[in-house]
Amino acid sequence: MRHGAANGQLKSFIDSIPAIRLENFAPSAMSNPIYSDMNFRLDMQGITSAGEFNLQVQVNRQTTIKSLRVARGNTVAGPVLVSPYMPMTAEEVRRELHRKSLLYVYKG
Repeated sequence: MRHGAANGQLKSFIDSIPAIRLENFAPSAMSNPIYSDMNFRLDMQGITSAGEFNLQVQVNRQTTIKSLRVARGNTVAGPVLVSPYMPMTAEEVRRELHRKSLLYVYKG
């Protein structure tokens, strides 16, 4: 599946997430997007049975990227599982979101 404009937009979205939004997660983050723009949102999809925070980037319903309109609400990066006992840095979370992109191959 090719998503020319979507690739760059997803990369930019992941890179634009403020570091403070990629650290110190709390269960209350499940009720709202952690960070979002017009096309994507970073959500916590839940907490695993091991207590890890399940982070995923999903396509927003109001996306302006034509090639992603059929994927509205679907995950395009992740899941990234973050343990509260062995937390990841913001850059580690960002790198994992890039690595687990479903739209492009990360060569970081």
